Amino acid sequence: MRHPILLRAVLARGLAALCMLGALLAWAGTAQAEANHLPPADEQALRALVLREDTANRVLAAMAESKHAGIETGSALPDSVDAWARQIDANPKAAQLLARHKLGAREFVLNALALMRASVAAEAQAKDLHQAGTNAANVAFAKARQAHIQAAFFGGDEDEEDQD
Repeated sequence: MRHPILLRAVLARGLAALCMLGALLAWAGTAQAEANHLPPADEQALRALVLREDTANRVLAAMAESKHAGIETGSALPDSVDAWARQIDANPKAAQLLARHKLGAREFVLNALALMRASVAAEAQAKDLHQAGTNAANVAFAKARQAHIQAAFFGGDEDEEDQD
């Protein structure tokens, strides 16, 4: 082989990406199962929500900041979007963090769940988006911003994907 170092780097990067995908699918699969037990009105709201660049960026920034600062934005997925929002509002640090990003707790929860569902559906190449709890626009959004979303969910470096 003429470039064994390059080959090792490519294989390592591919293995790291595969591990990241596996972790994302395992984590999100558990969260997805929990999130799919939401009330019908919440499910309808999530399927109808269309992710917007500005809001998604603020949600992802808030997620990254909460992970970095160790601020809990919900220890488990409660029974409803409103219950999760109340849980966040009850934590003054989390409420302040969201306020800094100009987000309400319910807006954060809905968009975070929509991002997670769309990202999982994109990674899994889901055929039934309704069953995946998302819509085509959000899956396209997630595909276009995969590295940014993974960096926010897992604290990775979004620029890693772009370096060759």
